[in-house]
Amino acid sequence: MRSTEFRLIRLKTSYPLERHDVKLLRRIALLATLLAILLLIGSPSIIHSRRVAHFESVCRAVASQGGSLSFDLQGDYWLTISGVAATDETIRTLLPQLHALPSGFTFIGPGEGRHFYVEISHSNITARGLTDLCSLPITSITLTHCPNLDDNAVDALVTLRNPNAIINGDVRLTPNALELLRKRMQNAFPNVRG
Repeated sequence: MRSTEFRLIRLKTSYPLERHDVKLLRRIALLATLLAILLLIGSPSIIHSRRVAHFESVCRAVASQGGSLSFDLQGDYWLTISGVAATDETIRTLLPQLHALPSGFTFIGPGEGRHFYVEISHSNITARGLTDLCSLPITSITLTHCPNLDDNAVDALVTLRNPNAIINGDVRLTPNALELLRKRMQNAFPNVRG
């Protein structure tokens, strides 16, 4: 034990720090501390501006396809697509960008989950497009006057976790599919004319 202590003492005394070395080490420590403080102050602003820019670019992509994307008061996404632009191809085009949206805006991690409220109206979307759309974390979906939706659309809707599903107008669902929808989804509100 003594030989180890002696070596440590000897090493410390063998290479004494010069006065300018001590000043340099203090300056490096001070600069590192200042840099850490600047990063802590600036990071939230940088993260926020990057995420806002990303959200705005996805909004522009949705608008270019004839839809709109916004936030509600709780921070969830509102996606509206209507008219002739609301097709299966539109959904496939937008889906990668919608999946890439941040799920939360906290500084230290992903944060709370964000969900989608989806409204599709006067659309030519089919069950295939609806199946693709249901890969998003949807809390509520409203389908109004979507005449190309058939019984296969129920298979897509029942994969969602406890959403509200409102189906209005011209949809080709059979009575059996409507009954299955009511059984499998507690919050399904079909009001259809087949």
